[in-house]
Amino acid sequence: MEVLAAFAERNVMMPLHTVRTISSGKSASFPMTGVATAAYHTPGNEILGTAIDHSERVISIDNLLTSSAFIANIDEAMNHYDVRSIYSRELGYALSNHADKALIRTALAGSMDATDPIGNAGGGSLVVGVAGDTIVDKLLELAQKFDETDIPQGDRFAVVLPSTFYAILKAAGDASTGGAITNRDFGGSASPTRGDQGLMVGGIQVLMSNHIPTTDEDDGGSGTVDPLLGSTLVRNAPFNDAGVTNAGTDEGYSGAVFTNIVGVGFHRSAIGTVKLLDLAVESDYLVQNQGTLMVAKYAMGHNYLRADACVRLKSA
Repeated sequence: MEVLAAFAERNVMMPLHTVRTISSGKSASFPMTGVATAAYHTPGNEILGTAIDHSERVISIDNLLTSSAFIANIDEAMNHYDVRSIYSRELGYALSNHADKALIRTALAGSMDATDPIGNAGGGSLVVGVAGDTIVDKLLELAQKFDETDIPQGDRFAVVLPSTFYAILKAAGDASTGGAITNRDFGGSASPTRGDQGLMVGGIQVLMSNHIPTTDEDDGGSGTVDPLLGSTLVRNAPFNDAGVTNAGTDEGYSGAVFTNIVGVGFHRSAIGTVKLLDLAVESDYLVQNQGTLMVAKYAMGHNYLRADACVRLKSA
């Protein structure tokens, strides 16, 4: 239970998007649909039905992700504290961190898509700057952008770097827009079950994360692909699906330029996860090694479902 609690406490992204659990198989199909149109009917004419754009996104299960630790009997006996609970939390944190990194990059990939399978363009980017009041103004612009592209008004989120989050908080108390928005009496919110802080700006819940990429991971230039997120054992390639970089090479959740990225805005429907094996922990005493092996694991995969509901937030 320590592992499960640690995962829930540290993770930001898992509760914020569409998750589908399967009992068996290698992948799952998620629907992608356009919108219907209306037309006046001429008496006597046959109603044939108007085609609605539709497609599907097949999200594959990535290889089993594990985090493990070995606890030697002698170490456990010599310590004056509970080693297992500490190690359990760390295993949960490791898996939680990886899930957040993969999901945030998936949302960024959606924002970069020129045309998704049903013809929608990605949400692109907004330069939010670094000053608190400017960031608040741009988050309101993000809300307006979502409204203008018919993104549902509920379940809108922005996950930003801690520096960006606290820049918004520092604007509180002055006469600016940020001062009014960040006042807790005007719609602030928190999520203590996940151990985080949240703000509500223009109907967008703003959360912070340390797992937003900020470097160049495009190995087609001077960057370096993340060795774990870009592993060949990852069976999804959202940046390739977006046609962003090195289009012929699968690079998992890595392989793009993230310079100046400070966060990403998205709707719950924008990202999908297929889950085969939920988070679980196993432990076994190894007589031959005189210690206990602990392994935390899960098997799931991610991709974006609605490109126009993903927007990159940049400092410059």
